Amino acid sequence: DRIEARGLVADILDYKTGAAPSSKQVKAGLSPQLTLTAAIVAAGGFAELGRMAPGALVYVRVSGGRIPGREEHRADAAESEVLAAAALEGLRKRIDWFDQADTGYPSWAMPQFIGRYTGDYDHLARLWEWHVIGEADGGADTGGAEGGE
Repeated sequence: DRIEARGLVADILDYKTGAAPSSKQVKAGLSPQLTLTAAIVAAGGFAELGRMAPGALVYVRVSGGRIPGREEHRADAAESEVLAAAALEGLRKRIDWFDQADTGYPSWAMPQFIGRYTGDYDHLARLWEWHVIGEADGGADTGGAEGGE
């Protein structure tokens, strides 16, 4: 990843070997890496840069093939400030939510993506047992995806 400082603006790049998230995913907060980096830049969180306005948020696909590398813009400078502020507010809300003693820590925070992506800790939460075996019994319950017993 890279931050390109130019004047008082910093473009933020993320190098990907696979597919980059869609603009829709970035704007919905499902892929907050660049937007949160933009928030850090705007707040002066990188000492060597000081406070800078976030510029373009760019994914650069690094691959072989016909087009060896290509840029995929997800936000221009005007939009990146709004997205950075929204990402920071979303992070603050999430921290406040998890700061509550009665908040659970579900393994699959977004069940609409079950089956498409696997998490690093799914095996520890016994998700296969709760989800796949539960379906065989005719009663798959994503509530069990929070880890069970």
